[in-house]
Amino acid sequence: MRRVLGAGRKFQPRGYVNEIRDPVAPRAPTALIAEQVERLLRANLYRQAPLAEILAPLPIGRRQLARIFRDQRGTTIKRAQLALKIAEARTLLRNPQFSVTGVAFDLGFPSSQHFATAFKALIGAPPGVWRVSAGRDAPATPVDDR
Repeated sequence: MRRVLGAGRKFQPRGYVNEIRDPVAPRAPTALIAEQVERLLRANLYRQAPLAEILAPLPIGRRQLARIFRDQRGTTIKRAQLALKIAEARTLLRNPQFSVTGVAFDLGFPSSQHFATAFKALIGAPPGVWRVSAGRDAPATPVDDR
């Protein structure tokens, strides 16, 4: 959609800021940005907060972050967050003093059913079954969702 505004003027959408960027200023490499996203996800593992709030410290838009992260890591930010939470859950479930429901709520899942479904989708068994069978044998390695 183009509007005729007069000689030499172009239409600028609402909210558009005509800023001059320093062409010499270094830009953060995409690998560094993806690493910063992972760092923020790990730091907020036990919070039930929207991704927009968790990633707010980064000076890049949500869609740009999602594109960079997907290009660098081969997965979405949400899936990476879920994989980190499930890897942490595997570590916590090794301790028999922690209940499955307690682990689910500690890691910010809205319900224990949601946690069990996500756990089974990534690990292949519900958390209770995993704890009994693989929990005592398997090493506590993070899930690689690449």
